[in-house]
Amino acid sequence: WRALEELYQAGKVKAIGLSNFLKHHIEAVLDNATIKPMVNQLEIHPGYLQTETVDYCKKQEIVVEAWSPIGSGRLLQNESLLAIASSYGVSVATLCLQFLLQEGLVVLPKSTNPKNIRYNLHFERFTIRNDDMEAIKALPTTGFSGLNPDEINF
Repeated sequence: WRALEELYQAGKVKAIGLSNFLKHHIEAVLDNATIKPMVNQLEIHPGYLQTETVDYCKKQEIVVEAWSPIGSGRLLQNESLLAIASSYGVSVATLCLQFLLQEGLVVLPKSTNPKNIRYNLHFERFTIRNDDMEAIKALPTTGFSGLNPDEINF
């Protein structure tokens, strides 16, 4: 982290941040940092919201960037999400992106398909009703990659 702080102070980078840091990891950085992280990139999508870490980041004014917002495609056939998406006339992918945007997160969808890339950038925004937002939040854990930063051996 100190090396990132030096790059930031030297004007070589415009922002510094974290990736896959959970609340207790962030606390350790904040206890020793002179510059607070500006962003934390996390796997977040319906079925894997990481609420404790997201809430903590928001409290600390650290932007949360959601990677894998459609669970790397694992959510596209989820029956609950299909039903909700259908009621808005959108795809599950669009529903997932809009859900995260409404939650105040930066969304980072990945695609190698040029059509999907354009669509991810330019889909027509809509508002998900509160009851549907709550239904999405209540989904059981699903679509999770299985990558847990507390279980990585360095």
